[in-house]
Amino acid sequence: MKSNINKWVGEGQIASELTLRNTKNNYQVINFILRVTDSYKIKEENSRIVWQEKTTHIPVVAWEEKATSTALKYKKNDTVRIVGRLNKPTTKNLDKPNQFEIVLEDISMIGSD
Repeated sequence: MKSNINKWVGEGQIASELTLRNTKNNYQVINFILRVTDSYKIKEENSRIVWQEKTTHIPVVAWEEKATSTALKYKKNDTVRIVGRLNKPTTKNLDKPNQFEIVLEDISMIGSD
């Protein structure tokens, strides 16, 4: 069976508290939000460039060992680089049919606020 590439890399700030919990099947999991801010030029005014910022909040999930190590090592507002894969979680929430999350494969600190 052919496999496609599913790799996501991003940098941003951890925007939520990191709380390790257990699922009903006793798997360790942590969910958090990664705040990613992009800047883009909207116009030039008097030889000056005017920039606009756009912030995106990206849900991230980590399982088992990744969940444990992430909860111990990182905290809210840390600036991190995330590597993971895009996943569409199984949900019964019909209000958000196109919701996606990043399944954490690797995380590293790149700074702190």
